Amino acid sequence: MRKKQNEPGEQPTFVVRGKKMTQEQFMGLPFPERAAVYLPGTRYAAEVCAFWKTCRLPPCRRAKACRGEVRPDADMPSWQLAFPPCTRGDEELKWKLINTVTRLQDELRAKHRK
Repeated sequence: MRKKQNEPGEQPTFVVRGKKMTQEQFMGLPFPERAAVYLPGTRYAAEVCAFWKTCRLPPCRRAKACRGEVRPDADMPSWQLAFPPCTRGDEELKWKLINTVTRLQDELRAKHRK
């Protein structure tokens, strides 16, 4: 997904799998589809936090980067689809990741305004 540059006051346009959609249309997608769009961003934030150092997944530790893919299971809450597997069941890691995503978004917005 990427967000198209818009003029001030213009409604944001998202491009998901080659299809343009408004924010309202994007938010109308089923959560698993939106989570697939969010996951690369949360994986990047996990790399910024260096979660790979203590990750239980060997591919992440070897690559020194988040390589975790979410494989949904029946008892998984849907919100977890947007998070790398290393944060599953760990509230402290989950909130550190959320705070990092927020900080990165704020930095990107500030940089974009310049």
